[in-house]
Amino acid sequence: MEDLKRILVVDDDIELLNSIKRILFNKRGIWDLDFVDSVSLAKEKLSTKKYDVVLTDIQMPEQDGFSLISFMRNEAIDTSIPIVVFSGLGDTRLKQRVLNLGVTDFLNKPINSSELIARLQNVITLKIPEYPFGT
Repeated sequence: MEDLKRILVVDDDIELLNSIKRILFNKRGIWDLDFVDSVSLAKEKLSTKKYDVVLTDIQMPEQDGFSLISFMRNEAIDTSIPIVVFSGLGDTRLKQRVLNLGVTDFLNKPINSSELIARLQNVITLKIPEYPFGT
């Protein structure tokens, strides 16, 4: 069980979260998946559990994905966690903006199931175990 890779999925759209659950269902033996519908819940999870990847939407009420990215890159316990953003916004500048903020990858909605799985596998494979800060 220790080899399970932990993935946190964040989106306020419950239907989309359920869709991603169905897409990733067959990976449950190798991936430990948590799903939350708000940035505040994501921050709580990140404070109590170590993740290998966070998959998040950008456009959410109250706090958006930018708030989560900022928290993860500046305040989280482990600031090296790869982030994959997905968005239905058609703004081409958005992709560049989130990549400049330290996001690892970007997916467009609607999410293609094969592409989602491939991107998550790639990000997990490429994850740097620990950044040498403070050593």
